[in-house]
Amino acid sequence: MSLARSTWMEALRDNSAFCLREALGAIEHQAPSEVTGHAYFDAAWRYRRMAVCELLLEGRQDRFAGFLYKSALLQQHLQHLASTRQGIQVAHLSCSLSEVPVNALVVGCLEHAEATARGMLDRHVPDVEYEDDFLLFRIMGALLLKARGAQDVDLPRLLKRWSTVLQSEEGPYLDVCRALSSQDEPGFSQAFESLVEGRVRQCERVRRERGAEGEPYLSEAFVFMKGLALLRLAELLGMRTLAEYPLIPRFARLPVAGPLLPSMSWRIPEQGMPA
Repeated sequence: MSLARSTWMEALRDNSAFCLREALGAIEHQAPSEVTGHAYFDAAWRYRRMAVCELLLEGRQDRFAGFLYKSALLQQHLQHLASTRQGIQVAHLSCSLSEVPVNALVVGCLEHAEATARGMLDRHVPDVEYEDDFLLFRIMGALLLKARGAQDVDLPRLLKRWSTVLQSEEGPYLDVCRALSSQDEPGFSQAFESLVEGRVRQCERVRRERGAEGEPYLSEAFVFMKGLALLRLAELLGMRTLAEYPLIPRFARLPVAGPLLPSMSWRIPEQGMPA
């Protein structure tokens, strides 16, 4: 990583830590953003950004896993709150904005991944997300449930609806998910490599057109989190994958694990984290 990029990444880590403290403070004091769920939504994303920063800046796989696990815990907690009280805005449960169950899949805690997959909304949120974006994450959740032995997963219907929504603009995400659904290993390999190549081009285009200083670019451009989650699904479905791909370094691929930290450890960023 270049010195300039490292400096921006350090600034991102500091800013994420500050914004995380703000969000956790809002939760503790039951501020309006806690009531609507935004504080939980924001804190989950801040934990994810801090996780990526620890991986890229320090090479700390253990802290990458810890912060990402806290993000997944927060997402599951928010789903629980939405099921037990009123006031949580549906936008903060949006599949494509929260990217459930990506974090839990990447960190390898299948218990939490399955719980968040079962807690996902079953329809997209108009004016907040596109239906095709929603369907990507909904299908990822369905694929996880299938891999975990669920019998009530209607993947053919979801894939057909996604194809209908996309019309003539079907892309590599749909190809990847179709291959996962049918457990077509050669088809998955080809589609996934195409997906990664497209992701590399997209990141390069964003860097040229918008610059490389923004949080979304710095936090997501060097580690392809959705790609990591899709590889986890492939492994769970018994398919072989390569050890690493562009934007998916092998040290970002975590082993399957049980609960890593206490369920409420997300309230204190360093609680349970390796030094």
